[in-house]
Amino acid sequence: MSTRRSARIQQKKVDDPQKNVQEEAPTPEEEARSTVTKSGKKRAVEDGESISSAGPVKRARTRGKLARVMDLPYDLLPNIFGHLDPIDLLNLSRTSKDFHNTLMSRSSRPIWVAALSNVEDVPDCPKNVPEPQFVNFVFGEGCMGCGKRIRSFKNKHEILEACTRLCSACLPIQYQRVGNEDKFVASRPYPHHIFQCLAKYYRYDDDVYGPAKLFVSRSQDKQWTEEYSALKTPEEKADWENRVVAEHHANREFSSNCSSFMCDLSDEKEEAEANLREEGIQRIVDHIRIMGWGEEIDRWGTPNLYHDGEMPMEIERAITKTVTPRILKNMEPFLKKYMEERKEARLQRERRKCLSSRAYALSLACEPLIEKAIPAFVPRLHAADVLEHPRVKDVLYNTPQDIELEPKDFEFVQELMPEIIQNWMSKVKTSLIAMITDTMGEEYITKVGASNVLSLATSVFACKEPDVPPTDIYFLKAMGENEYMASHEKATRCARESIWFEDALSHGCCSPQWNQRRGSLFGKDPWTNKLVFKQEESNALHKVVMLSGCDPNTTTVEDMDAIDPIFECVLCRTPTQPREIMNWRGVIQHFRTNHTGIRLGPFAIYTTIIALVLLKGEDAEEGRKRIAEAREKKIYRHELNVLCMHCDHSAKLAPMKRHLFKEHQILKPVEGTDFQLSGENPNCHPTDPVQLWPPYVAPIPGSEPYDPFVDARKLFFEATGRKMEDEA
Repeated sequence: MSTRRSARIQQKKVDDPQKNVQEEAPTPEEEARSTVTKSGKKRAVEDGESISSAGPVKRARTRGKLARVMDLPYDLLPNIFGHLDPIDLLNLSRTSKDFHNTLMSRSSRPIWVAALSNVEDVPDCPKNVPEPQFVNFVFGEGCMGCGKRIRSFKNKHEILEACTRLCSACLPIQYQRVGNEDKFVASRPYPHHIFQCLAKYYRYDDDVYGPAKLFVSRSQDKQWTEEYSALKTPEEKADWENRVVAEHHANREFSSNCSSFMCDLSDEKEEAEANLREEGIQRIVDHIRIMGWGEEIDRWGTPNLYHDGEMPMEIERAITKTVTPRILKNMEPFLKKYMEERKEARLQRERRKCLSSRAYALSLACEPLIEKAIPAFVPRLHAADVLEHPRVKDVLYNTPQDIELEPKDFEFVQELMPEIIQNWMSKVKTSLIAMITDTMGEEYITKVGASNVLSLATSVFACKEPDVPPTDIYFLKAMGENEYMASHEKATRCARESIWFEDALSHGCCSPQWNQRRGSLFGKDPWTNKLVFKQEESNALHKVVMLSGCDPNTTTVEDMDAIDPIFECVLCRTPTQPREIMNWRGVIQHFRTNHTGIRLGPFAIYTTIIALVLLKGEDAEEGRKRIAEAREKKIYRHELNVLCMHCDHSAKLAPMKRHLFKEHQILKPVEGTDFQLSGENPNCHPTDPVQLWPPYVAPIPGSEPYDPFVDARKLFFEATGRKMEDEA
């Protein structure tokens, strides 16, 4: 049985056997000889008329390769298009108007049914949904409202019951927001249980656990409102409600089956994309081998195109589709540069690994030599300082990389150890003396002596660059939160402590330990001067030494520790608060922390203005006792290593006290007699002031109204030898 279209084509052939079914395009001469009038009709160009003046030339429309398919008998189209996948058939309907008009007509339903039969386990298309819409929803990716591509999952909204997928812009256009469900149902003629059958969508914005926004279909709501309002009898309404409920149950069952199928389809798509990526990567790796980099790839172990944890963008774009020989040819310049960078990075890693192994061997060889040469209670140098010697550096860096060095290969360091220690000490002294010379001048160095200047009590330094660990998340995860916070606390304490020469040798900021993660071979850098010498603080210690009855130009740190003077801060005196008591080492730390920029009456008190009173008698003894307790608590809190002065044992303070009692029968050990701090922390950081009770009392109570500021100024001028009348 022939169709109407087939009969028309046959009749056309009978009327004009010499003419093909497809009309031939006009020749260029014929096209040039015609022009278009204002009404849109063509007219021939008369003889003698210029072709250029005849108006614009309309060219014949170019027909595609599939144009003749539409001229085939219609009964053949299902046999041809039925072998396509549904998504391919949908894309074909979007190529031209002819295909669109043909495939989107109701008569083309068998073609869509045949295409859907090519897919296994696909759910049946609902009766109220056209097959093209069903295919677009299940296999498509774009918005079914505006047709645009949905690029993010957040903007994709799928309503399974309505077989619709919308973007965020089209959702409020086709679906109505329901704020109050009761008010919405009350404004509609149909009952509440029919409202539950409407196609709904619950939208979650930023907070997944927050309340969802309800949307219902505008078209379905309008249709049901009109249909229900047109019903007259209760029997008609009951039949209509039963039909709607039955359709709703069928849609719910379809939604469940469709959701399961779409999940499986998504998994298959992801697997296909992963296989495509793996195939593309393999083709790129094979092409790299052809380019002559096979030996380099074999060194990788498993072929992996990730560099520094990331896939290069050029390769990422290439493997999203089938990698063809043409793509590989165009990528050759990039692949050459990429392989050169990978090779350079590999050589650096191998060099780094080799140097780290040699540095570890050097550390094992140096540790016993350093312990033997330098006592434990004196600051010691590190293996990084040993590497500063030219001979050691030459062996570690210039030995061929294929030769593995062991600790025995660094036995020559034993002969160089005295020279290394001397160079290390000379380096530190030269750097510190140069700072004092730049600040105080050559005359001061000549006056006190260059060999004695670092041992003076007035030669105090401060940390210029506290070793604060980096603030990025990598170091926070690598160190752990507790260690990270402890490091910040240590850096804050380091920024306000006073540092003398012995402390400078072991100061942590001068030999940073965080460089183990930044690339240091030993986890520490060699000693580097990161201290600063402040003249105002040195002048303040001049006054402290003078208040102690000593000469600032000759008094050493050991002399001041032997005297152990105890001071009271005049500026902290109040009638209701305890007195602030400190030893000579804690003076600068106290004023640097508490009295920078504080104003006393008309006077500005800075770190250079020190107002102290030297305590004697019972107050001084009580102050020493309190400071010793605070120092011991600090040793406990920071878990500092201490050394037994009766044997070679070293431990934390609590185990050390047990050791002294068990081995040496000492019940109450005393620092300096029974134990002492190791060279890692020779001075335990200056101790914060302690408080003594009762508060300060005016010398002559009742003689005049008590003013702590006036009394503090008087004591300040007495301590400095100046007169208040001169300042006024």
